[in-house]
Amino acid sequence: MPDLSNVQLRTLRKALGLTQEDMARLLGFSMHSQVSRLERLARDPDIRMALACEYILGLPVAALFEPIFVQVSNIVAKRARERLNGLSHLSSEAHATRLGHLAKLAEPQPTLFDV
Repeated sequence: MPDLSNVQLRTLRKALGLTQEDMARLLGFSMHSQVSRLERLARDPDIRMALACEYILGLPVAALFEPIFVQVSNIVAKRARERLNGLSHLSSEAHATRLGHLAKLAEPQPTLFDV
């Protein structure tokens, strides 16, 4: 099983020469231990924090928090498959765009763990 800690966030922060204290200040935290919790995924980022990390580190949120992204995308894919099954009675011509998008969401998305 892959390591579910947020390796990308920690590695990129260090590669940019930023300390946990630097990140804490940039994110508006009072203590650097809050950054450590993000890096260990002991804390899920809220949307503003995730976007701030994207801005600070220059990578998309999905890459910075890939373990969370993988969990969320798997849940959404499962829901999309269930929704497609529930809509099997619809004419595919009349609902082609909708059904096509749901089918795309239902497919598993490749991750860094698959490489």
